[in-house]
Order: sequence, then structure tokens, then C-alpha cells
Amino acid sequence: MQRYQEIICDKQYQDMIEKIKEYENDREFCCHTLEHFCDVARIMYILALEEGSSLDQDIIYTTALLHDIGRVWEYEKGIPHEQASVEIAKEFLSKYGYEDDEIRIITTAIGAHRKEEVTVQVDLHTPLCRPYERIKQEGNGAIYMRSLPHSVTEQPSAELLQEEKEKNELANYLYRADKLSRNCFVCKAKNGCKWSEEKKNATLIL
Repeated sequence: MQRYQEIICDKQYQDMIEKIKEYENDREFCCHTLEHFCDVARIMYILALEEGSSLDQDIIYTTALLHDIGRVWEYEKGIPHEQASVEIAKEFLSKYGYEDDEIRIITTAIGAHRKEEVTVQVDLHTPLCRPYERIKQEGNGAIYMRSLPHSVTEQPSAELLQEEKEKNELANYLYRADKLSRNCFVCKAKNGCKWSEEKKNATLIL
């Protein structure tokens, strides 16, 4: 079973979906239902296939299924939903065995999905990129590390560059799919929508 299927079947996840549905029961504009999440997932995957991306389907679907789950906290606590979605996503991702690099890629995309242009920069001076050496290991297995100075010719590893590439791709696909999923051309509330006319989908396009 793909891991995203486990998230869909998770009772806490299903309860959150139901709460969002209840909060948006009288909402005039686009709602944030499981159907929307699935539409975004499928459009993201189509974009990835058409553009020759190496992103895994499991990562794409997981991102889509969690990108708006923070709406429940936005309604309950007033937290911007993209921020809330990141925190909730971390819980589900850890629960279902996603690796640290996968969690970073997914949560970066979710946190940035309201931004039209997303670029994740590689910074050699962040702890993520900095080389370390082991200086002590205690009997209980704890390892103490210290950072090493950078050389002027040091370059980020191929693994790090690939991770940053995937972050940018995933965030880009999520932003585009989120917008493309909305059927503005048949929406009865489109005249009152805050989206600009240029942003609204005037036809069925992909």
C-alpha cells in the first residue's frame, strides 16, 4: 500500500476532513474537500509526467492530500492554513515512516503553495549543508558533532542539489495544480471571487 493511502485511511485525517466540511458548509466560494485534494493530486501527477519529472507518485499525492488540511486549524485557531498544514503534515509524515528528506521536500511545498513563484536556495552556510566531524561518542550511543570550516571551493553534494531541485519542482506543481483544479468557468460565485480575471480558469485547461 502506498503511504498516502494510509494517510487517507487515518481516522484523525478523516475527522479533520469532516471538520473542514462542517466549517465550510455555508461557504459561497471554493471549498477544501477530499475531492479537491484528489483533483490537485491527479493534476500534479499529470504535470510531472508531461514535464518529465522524476518525482515519485507517492510524494506528489501525499503533498496534495495534506496541502490544505490546516484549514481546520485556521478556522479553529486563526493560524494561516499553509502554516498549519505544515505542522499537521509533519505529524502524519512521521507517523507513516517518511524519511527526513521527504518530509523537508513535502513541507516546503505545502508551506509555499500560496506563492506564485517558489525558489528554494542552496545555502552552504546553513547547518543542513555544512560538513561535520564526529568528536565524541558516549557509551549510551550519543554522538557529538562540530561543524567544520568551509573551503572556498566547496560545493553542495549531488544529493543536496537533487533535494533542492525536487523541492522547487514539487512546490511549483502544487501551486499550479491547486489553481488549475478550480472550475471557475462554471462557478456561480465567480463574480464575487477575489481572484483576478486573469487568474480565474475561463475554460477547462491543463
